[in-house]
Amino acid sequence: MPLLTPALSWTNSSTGQSYEFYTSPKTWADANAYAQSIGGYLVKIDSVTENSDIYARVASYLPNTNEAWNYSYALDGGGAAYFWLGGSDASVEGSWRWTDNTALSYTRWGTGALWAGSGRTSEPDNYNNQDYLAMSVDIWPYGAGFSLGQGLGDPSYWNDIAGTNTLYFVVEKNPSVTVDTTPPAVSTFMPLDGATGVAVDSNITISFNEPIQEAAVQVPFRFAVVHLREQLSKVLTQRVVV
Repeated sequence: MPLLTPALSWTNSSTGQSYEFYTSPKTWADANAYAQSIGGYLVKIDSVTENSDIYARVASYLPNTNEAWNYSYALDGGGAAYFWLGGSDASVEGSWRWTDNTALSYTRWGTGALWAGSGRTSEPDNYNNQDYLAMSVDIWPYGAGFSLGQGLGDPSYWNDIAGTNTLYFVVEKNPSVTVDTTPPAVSTFMPLDGATGVAVDSNITISFNEPIQEAAVQVPFRFAVVHLREQLSKVLTQRVVV
């Protein structure tokens, strides 16, 4: 899969999560596959703060008046421009989940005055079996002259649309974890080396030069065993006189 250059990338200084906005239109499945191929996933939004930040950055970089959005719109989403998020209810209708199979704990479904009399108050409406999640950068229906709150949804709100739409998308990546492969050094060892009169059932206390996770470990007492073997050898080779 060819490597794409993100049009916009940023990192949340509080959480360490990084985000990449791509302007290469893809179906939801292809966008999801690409996100996984670069070690990420289609963005998972857990709060209004995260949603607002993502929308603000994308809209600031690429305002909805920019003709580039002509390559990232959904006819079955009121003709508005969108970008993909990582949610779907393709497995079980009405059970929306992120790509890691966790349920949506925060939502921002499109709502507005145009829903009046429809029997619904907001998206998702599953129109013609729409199973994939996208964020709009327009009021929808697009081009109908609606002001904020008067249509079916506004910019930064979510809509369920067909996964076959080809849209821009946002990839999220978790903070990288550095694995420490250097073993800790022993700072102190009790009983001390050469100690005598130590009871067989005495505890052994070992301190290290850095915090370590508590666990059951095997400590090799190679030198102690060698020393004990030498002492036993001397005893067993002595002549016993009766």
